[in-house]
Amino acid sequence: MNFRFTITYSVVFLAMLLASLFYKKPREDVKITPIFEIKPNEYKIYEVTVKEGMLDFKIEIPVTTELKLRVLDPEGNELQKLIDEKSFPKGVYNIKCHLNSRSSGKYKCNLETKDFIYETDFFIN
Repeated sequence: MNFRFTITYSVVFLAMLLASLFYKKPREDVKITPIFEIKPNEYKIYEVTVKEGMLDFKIEIPVTTELKLRVLDPEGNELQKLIDEKSFPKGVYNIKCHLNSRSSGKYKCNLETKDFIYETDFFIN
């Protein structure tokens, strides 16, 4: 009985240890919420709004893929990296993040996979 308990305990401990090594703590400055009611059929960024320094928008990802999602200045320089994942699951997501002291003007949201780049403009007043 003690032998079975020791093996079971060891397996559970090992699983917890592996999970803690591979678990990525979510960024506190970016909130990513899945929207299960909508099925994605194309790469898309839409419903982009900026209120009181908060950027709020939706993305559609039709397949699980390597994904980079960034905020760019008008010249194309990266200002904020929102997502940088090797295997981001397909789905529709609402993204909210705080824009750190950005001046008024035109900016871009850039969604990039290995095979595809999608950009959309947004404005800060």
